Amino acid sequence: MRDAMTRELCPGAGLAKRAENFADISARAGEFTPQPISRVDMDRAAMQGTPSLSAGARCLLGFYLSHLSALEIEQGKTGVWPGAWNASTALGVSESTIRRQKAELEKKGFILRKYDRRNRPLENDAIDLAPFLAQVADIIAEINARLDARREAFAGQRAPDASTARANMTTQVRNNERLNSPPESLDSCFIFSGFEEEGQGHTDINTNAITEAKRAFEDAKIVNQAISLSPKLKAAIASEGEALSASEAARRIWQALPKLFPKAGDRSIGHTFLWCAQRHGAGAFTRLAVALEDPKIKNPQKYFGWLATTADDVDLTAHLERIQHKPEPEKPEATVLDVPGDSFGDEVAREIAGLIGVPKYNSWLARKNTRYAQSREGLVIETVSSVCLDRLNNHMNAQLRVAATRLGFNRVIIRMAG
Repeated sequence: MRDAMTRELCPGAGLAKRAENFADISARAGEFTPQPISRVDMDRAAMQGTPSLSAGARCLLGFYLSHLSALEIEQGKTGVWPGAWNASTALGVSESTIRRQKAELEKKGFILRKYDRRNRPLENDAIDLAPFLAQVADIIAEINARLDARREAFAGQRAPDASTARANMTTQVRNNERLNSPPESLDSCFIFSGFEEEGQGHTDINTNAITEAKRAFEDAKIVNQAISLSPKLKAAIASEGEALSASEAARRIWQALPKLFPKAGDRSIGHTFLWCAQRHGAGAFTRLAVALEDPKIKNPQKYFGWLATTADDVDLTAHLERIQHKPEPEKPEATVLDVPGDSFGDEVAREIAGLIGVPKYNSWLARKNTRYAQSREGLVIETVSSVCLDRLNNHMNAQLRVAATRLGFNRVIIRMAG
């Protein structure tokens, strides 16, 4: 019913104060014709196409739309009346806020509040959404046009050395890693010439050439210091006292990355090393040595990734001190086989220990617990402990039978010492 009263002020409780454009809103509601509108389009139009609304009014509009199905709209139903209490409960605001937001929606031309002849809200259809539904198609077209314009503007402003260059670099890295060869972009991170002594290799007095030569010397110095700190790096690139340029060392390390980080995927660790070289230059070798050699680092791959991509000004002094003063790993003392002491027993002990290992043999078959003998029935093993007897029968029986066969016995007899 679209003949709601249009007075400026409401003398009764059922009337609302109308906006100046109320007549236009009523006309727009009357122009709506039933048509299929998808739920996605309604939600997009309400959330993305109503910048003039406050956040609360936009949420209230979405709440009203949730009470209409696409089928009902296609059949011509556009009115809802969930009530101010239901709306305030669902949105977590007061009823007075709901009334203020309804007035905002009507003033902006998205809903129409309808009353009956007695100035009371029209039951079941008090909130008419026809003004908004009539604009959905135009709002969606405007949203799409705005998004297309932003995409074009963004594409035109995209820096060639950012995402585009990174995409090209990613493709290049992927292809080159399949060939197990370093990408061309890796060489650009370093100066190609290496110098054993500062000042060699250049006679040109050109300032740029001198600067490049000094940088090449410094890079080579940093690289060889990092290699000297890390036995793993030295072994990986087969450098025995050989002074390498930064670019040559980078090529060798690239090919050795799968050995240095066996748990990492080739492509993943290749990306990390390339990004580290691009960001830190020759400092990438120092960071790699720190990740590989610092005894406090539990996950070298993860820590190197952090050093390569996140940590710009991290102080590596503590890491380098720990590496330089890292204690030599203690060599485990050789375990002595606890043999019985007679020639036959010693031969049996060595055969069994070769199958189960010396520590395990000393734990269960030491001479204080075990005695060996030979009989017509086979190899006899006597033990003084019922626990050892159970262990030998249930956990080592197969190895003991193999040892007996190698010694020329048909069977092995395990029993308690009598």
